[in-house]
Amino acid sequence: MWHLIKRNLTQAILLLLAVAAISYGLFITRASTVKDQDIQSSDPAPSKLSSGITVTAEGEAVARPDTAYLNLGFQTENTSLEAAREEAAKQMNNILDKIKQLGVKEKDIQTTNYSIWYDQERRVFVINNNVSVTIRNIESSSNILDEAIKAGANYVSGISFGIENKSELEKQARQRAMENAREKAQQLAQAAGVTLGLPVYISEGAVSNPPIVLPAGVEARSAADVSTPIEPGSMKVTISVQVTFSTNR
Repeated sequence: MWHLIKRNLTQAILLLLAVAAISYGLFITRASTVKDQDIQSSDPAPSKLSSGITVTAEGEAVARPDTAYLNLGFQTENTSLEAAREEAAKQMNNILDKIKQLGVKEKDIQTTNYSIWYDQERRVFVINNNVSVTIRNIESSSNILDEAIKAGANYVSGISFGIENKSELEKQARQRAMENAREKAQQLAQAAGVTLGLPVYISEGAVSNPPIVLPAGVEARSAADVSTPIEPGSMKVTISVQVTFSTNR
């Protein structure tokens, strides 16, 4: 009797172990399946290829310059270096005093060149002293040039013009650049048989504002009753943009 009970108990234990092993295997399999599903669901959906029309365009704005930049100076020569230096210093002081009397501030006057060299062929020392003058009252540029020459300036290397604050011009040029970009894109959209949408990408290029410059090395001359004519003309600010517009069929 005890032998029969022992055998039945052993079979029951083996059966429980078998059931436990099967349940564990099912749990592992299910966990692996759920994990794989989680990994697959976390993968990003394939990105859709973006479609659109990309164009480049420019916009311009024009205004009259409000600032003049004048480069002038005094050149002298002498067999004596000290005599040449004294004359150059005296004449430049006269020139600078006159410019300041006409309303140019010290912060707008900058020395750009002071050179001394010896001309061996003629055996003289040559001294050249030049300054850059920023004239913020552009209407007075002609008078300042004439008075500087009268005060002793014998060399003018060039004059240029600019606009001190170009932010408003840049806004106008930027607006026109975007208008031109949309017009170009609209033409392309019509040709392609699609409807133009909103801008999805905008990139602005470099701002271009080339200065107006008179030829370098011009010697300015004035008569007592005639002022030197100076025409600032106009300046142009150009902005380029690259724009991508969405499209719909």
